[in-house]
Amino acid sequence: LLLTRLLLPAMTARRCGHIVFLGSVAGHLGVENEAVYSATKAALRTYAEALRAEVRRQGVGVSVVSPGAVATKFFEHRGAAYQRAWPPAVPAGAVANAVVHAVERSNKQVFVPHWLRFPTLLHDGLPAIYRGFANKFG
Repeated sequence: LLLTRLLLPAMTARRCGHIVFLGSVAGHLGVENEAVYSATKAALRTYAEALRAEVRRQGVGVSVVSPGAVATKFFEHRGAAYQRAWPPAVPAGAVANAVVHAVERSNKQVFVPHWLRFPTLLHDGLPAIYRGFANKFG
């Protein structure tokens, strides 16, 4: 957020630029044992949405890239390895490619992998059904 505050005035003055925030699917769905992480990623997504509305007429794009688990040392640093067989962790390069594509195509929201969009649509459209699946399958 601080970096955005520093860079945004120059972008709006030039009437060009693009800001990409790295979110998480956890910010869309709320993941068990990840309450604080999920909340901060949800806040980031809402911040991006509001910022996008504020700068849309000033030539600045705003995107959120929301990956699932990424094959990095994130889980080691938090003290517990990623244990799930499904979905598998995605390579960091896939997330980097999604960032590039988000800028090139001015996408507002990108999921990595793409199919993660569907659980979020189910969550938003039919939350009771989503919660039943989430409780059963994790």
